Amino acid sequence: MVEGMMAFFAALGYAMIFHVPYKEMLYSGLVGMAGGLTYKLLFPYFGTASLFMASLIVSLLSEILARIRHFPTSIYLLCALVPLVPGGSMYYTVLTLFEKNYAAALSYGLDVLSSAVAIVMGCTLIAALFKMKKRQQY
Repeated sequence: MVEGMMAFFAALGYAMIFHVPYKEMLYSGLVGMAGGLTYKLLFPYFGTASLFMASLIVSLLSEILARIRHFPTSIYLLCALVPLVPGGSMYYTVLTLFEKNYAAALSYGLDVLSSAVAIVMGCTLIAALFKMKKRQQY
């Protein structure tokens, strides 16, 4: 539960930084909390694939809220994805590069790359599905 609250406040903080309208900040935080909880609950079982599943949840909730609340998807999506970004692994990648420990840097770098690909794939999949659904309606 603590991780969920931390993800909520992180997403809320980025909503403030990105100047999200006040009435939408709570929703951005809740979407971030859903993504953070999904990641934390699934990580022991699925590893990096839990980032894919969390980004699916974040993207799906963002698309649904965008249609219900009549705001762009990006105001929910960007704020909620920030807590999922693997900042620690990025830091250790650069640190081990400066220490000239190239094997560890490669390991951390591949972890960052796989995490980034998982996040992007989850967001792209949901966006593509919603785009296809919209085209079918026309």
